[in-house]
Amino acid sequence: SYRLPKITTEAPISTAQAPAYSSQRVIAVAFGRLTKGAIVSAAYEVHTAAGIVPGAFGYFRVFDRTQPIRNASVSIRAPASVELYVQANDMKVVRKIEDGEQIITFNASHIASLVNVATPSERMEKSPFVAISTFPTAQDAVQAYARHLLKAEHVTLELQHLADRLAGQDIDPAGLMQRDY
Repeated sequence: SYRLPKITTEAPISTAQAPAYSSQRVIAVAFGRLTKGAIVSAAYEVHTAAGIVPGAFGYFRVFDRTQPIRNASVSIRAPASVELYVQANDMKVVRKIEDGEQIITFNASHIASLVNVATPSERMEKSPFVAISTFPTAQDAVQAYARHLLKAEHVTLELQHLADRLAGQDIDPAGLMQRDY
């Protein structure tokens, strides 16, 4: 078994490759000398301090069955006072409270790969997944996000003056794009 040292370099995702995710970063790890049948394991941590909607938390992870899954595990730690709504597909869920924290662990093991699956949505339905949130439903999360965006939509007078000054006399969107980009 080989353990990689802590990876500190990150490569930005090209906006041409993934315009919706241009603020995220990717770490690429190349495994040399792998042979057919080799087992590659990966473990990583995600720390979330501030979400998109203040005071809210959400995490969603699908374990895609394009390859067999030997073992998959997700652990979530949160203050015991935070009410979390959990949904899992084909995963064992264990909840416990320890030292003022709630620990929710999801496990799946020995899951065969899927063959001849017609669509990505069908593949997702048949794959293990974890959904955990401070919102009871996806609709509640979307509504909270929309309310949060309303605050940012309001154009202040100061912002409008800045936009007018930057645009100058050019009000044609194509002209502005060509000039500024």
